[in-house]
Formats: sequence, structure tokens, C-alpha cells
Amino acid sequence: MEKKFRELTPEELRRSFDPETLGFETTDDLMVGPDEVLSQDRAVRAILFGVGMDGLDYNIYVAGEPKTGLTYLTKTLISQIAKEKNPPPDWCYVHNFKEPDRPKALALPGGKGKELKKDIVELISDVRNEIPEVFESEDYGQRRDEHLKKFNAERGESLSVLEERVLKEGFVLNVSQVGMVIMPAKEGQPMDEETLKSLDEDTKRQLREKSEFLQGVMNQVVRIIKAKEKDLKKKLKDLDKRIALYAVGHLIEELQEKYTEFNQVLEYLKDIKDDIILNIDDFKAKPPVASPFPMPVMEPSMTRYEVNILVDHAETKGAPIVYETNPTYPNLFGSIEKRAQFGALFTDFTMIRPGSLHRANGGFLIIKILDLLRSYFSWDGLKRALKNKEIQVEDLGEQLGLISTKTLKSEPIPLQVKILLIGEPYIYQLLYSLDPDFPKMFKVKAQLDDQMDERSD
Repeated sequence: MEKKFRELTPEELRRSFDPETLGFETTDDLMVGPDEVLSQDRAVRAILFGVGMDGLDYNIYVAGEPKTGLTYLTKTLISQIAKEKNPPPDWCYVHNFKEPDRPKALALPGGKGKELKKDIVELISDVRNEIPEVFESEDYGQRRDEHLKKFNAERGESLSVLEERVLKEGFVLNVSQVGMVIMPAKEGQPMDEETLKSLDEDTKRQLREKSEFLQGVMNQVVRIIKAKEKDLKKKLKDLDKRIALYAVGHLIEELQEKYTEFNQVLEYLKDIKDDIILNIDDFKAKPPVASPFPMPVMEPSMTRYEVNILVDHAETKGAPIVYETNPTYPNLFGSIEKRAQFGALFTDFTMIRPGSLHRANGGFLIIKILDLLRSYFSWDGLKRALKNKEIQVEDLGEQLGLISTKTLKSEPIPLQVKILLIGEPYIYQLLYSLDPDFPKMFKVKAQLDDQMDERSD
């Protein structure tokens, strides 16, 4: 049968609409909500399903051809959903006084991180002002002098008894800064070398025997004095602790009452109090050092009392949304910065910096799949974070064995995030077929249509 062909007119080759039938003047008049993304009902239902499922294995792959509005649709829909959710907590890192290379992570309601940081700064400032005043007070000086006078009196009495015993046996006791020495005496004065040589053997033998006996007595007295010195140091240390506790206790108690609902903060405040009392000399006033050359006074470091606010949600409304355009490993998982000091690299918990996962934790993280796959370590690290359900800040160089120096091992932060990957369908198929972890972690596929039905309504 011969096929018949008909020539089409230009008007038949494209559809046209009467603007009067659209029902709006401009697109600004359109209110687009979570269920009103135009002509992508299937993709919208899939995204809403994935967002509504709890757990870290119902992440979403938004698939579509380029230029079909993948990023726009994802951002628009997620922004509407995020408004209805509660903001996540602040996350802070603080010093671990028991294991300094393992900083502790604290979770606080939004805005409380800044408040805690401010309170700790004021606490340390007050402690540095009050402790020197207390230790320079007349009451502290009297108590300290009482202990010193008692020790000196007991020490003097022990030495007097020893000296009397030594003189009775015909010897003298010579006490100096380097120690005590018992020497044979004649008429109350130490014998010189010539006098000693002139003595007969029997006299020398008697002197040696008495000397050995007295040496034993002296050693016993020295042990007693050393024990009294040790007891004095303990009493002075206990006195310093009581005075420090008096100066610091009420300041700590005020903060403990303020943060009584947060057990982690209460434990942290207790550690601060114990550390201040243990290192009370760091807070005492330092006497000026006499020197012909002007030298700067090295103040003890107070870095261990700082609060590193990793993520601050004081101004966050709803759940956070992070669109990461450069998902390198440090950008995703954070980093531990270092600074040069005396020719070596040095770091501490205040130099831990957050990544996109930290900022998106409790909300949504949007990444283009091609950008993510270009960084193998980022893709591998993301899967590991989802498996372990935590974010661990690690130095990539240490993981690769390129850095042999010891670094920080910060406490992991629990992960609760919804990942949305944006990419073409063929990449989804490749990952689904070649990566056994992918279908377990990204169980939801939101496929965008590249064609639109004409609607009469």
C-alpha cells in the first residue's frame, strides 16, 4: 500500500497557548509548595517518601537528564520540607582533661554553644583575678606561716637533740646547704688533719666506731626531717587546694546550676574545677625575675579551657540545608588545622574545623554525584560515615600513611542526615550494578520526567 504524506504548516509544528488561559500574570504569582512542583509528581512522591523514612539507608538519588531542573527541583522541594522541622543542636569540641589527644564533643540546643563559650571565658577570667588575691591575702599568709613555723621548730628541735648527742660523744655537727657532717672534735672545735694523724691507733679505732654509730643516729634524724618536709609540702598543697576551692567553687556552682539539664556540661565543669585546683600555680601571681636583660613573661596557656564551637544553629530556622559544590574530603568531613611552633607542626582541639556533613547534620545534604565521584576518598568516606552512623574528623594524610606524627583523635559526632545525590540515570545504574553499598544506602530513586503532558486545567 502506498503511504500518503501530508505537508505540515509551521503552526502545526509547535503548540501555542493563549496567555489569558494561564490564570496568572507572571510566574511570581505562582505559589509552589512541596506537592506543587510542576509536572514532576512521580519524583516529588519519591523524595517525600525518602525524606519521611527514618534511618541512614533511605537516602535519595534524584535522577534526570541535564537541563531538566534537577538542582532547582531538589532545592525547592527540600527547602519547603526543612521549614517544618526543628533545628538540630549545636556541636562543640572541648578539651579532654583525662586524654588530651581525644577531644570531647558536646551537644547543646541551638544558641547554647555560644553561651557556654562566653560563660567559660568569663569563668577563667574571674578565676585568674580572684585566685591571686586570695593567695596574697593576710589570712592565707598566716595559715602558711603557721605550718612553716611548726616545721622549723620541730626541725630545730631534732637538730638540737642530735647536736647535743654528738657533742657528748666528742664530735661536732656541721650543718650546711649540702648536708650534715659529723666530725671529731677537740675542745669543741673540729680536729684538723695533722691532729688526727697524730692519734694512736686505739684512739682512731674508738673514733671510727663512735663516728659510725653517730652516723646512724644522724641518718635516722635526717629521715625524720625528710618525712616532716614531705608532710609540710602535703599540708601546704592541701591548704592551696582549700583556698583555691574556696575561690573557684562558687563560680563553678553558678554554672552547674545554669546547665543542670546537661550532664555532659556538668561533667566538663567538674573537670575544669579539678584541673584548676591541680594546676593552681598557673593562676598565682608570678614574682618578677631579676635579669639584666628584659625578657617577656611567658603566661601559662589557657587554651585547654576554651570551647570550640563546631556548628552553631543559633540563627537556624528549621532543618539545615547544605548544597556542597566542591565535595573534597576536608570540605565534607572537616579538618584538623596545624600551626608551626619551634620548627614543628602543632595542633589542638581548637583547630578542628567542620565540614558539610557537620553543618548539614540533622538536615539535608545535596551533592552532585559527578562532583562526589571525582574525589574517591570523599565517596568512600561518605559511605563509611553512613555505615558507622557518625562523623569522624580525621587527617586524610594520616589515613594514607603520609603523616607519621601523632594527631588528634576527636570524639565522633552522631550522624543524622538525609543525603540527596543529583545525577543522570546512567550513573545511578552504574553505581547500582558495580557498588554493592550503593543500593543499601540509597534506596530511593526520584526519576524526573523529561516530557510534560499538556494540561487543560
